[in-house]
Amino acid sequence: MWRYLPRTNSRLLAVAVALLAAFYAVLAGGFALSLMRQPVGLLLAPLFALLAWGMWSLTRFARWVTVIWLWVMVLVLPVGVFTSSAESQPPGGSPYWGSLLAGITPLVVLGLFFIYVLGKHKREFKWP
Repeated sequence: MWRYLPRTNSRLLAVAVALLAAFYAVLAGGFALSLMRQPVGLLLAPLFALLAWGMWSLTRFARWVTVIWLWVMVLVLPVGVFTSSAESQPPGGSPYWGSLLAGITPLVVLGLFFIYVLGKHKREFKWP
């Protein structure tokens, strides 16, 4: 099984890079499939396909873009969820803050995990 993953010195990095590349490939496919409804996919589909290839081949540019986007997600996602829930009140009252926290915690933890792995093994990424 390990021979199908990117060639790295760390198996953890190989699995993390493969997961990120698969995520980018799914995003590229999703944008490509919705071209008729949203023409912005004409720009975003090749971008995410390039990032998927870049992560699989361990390029530094793809790593930098991924780390920046992960930090934005980790910092902005909790702020966005809690400020939007304070402004928009549903008919039954505001949602419980614990359920909001439980909903975003896995995404934030996953983002921090990928930031840690990509930061720890940054020497394995190369310029194209």
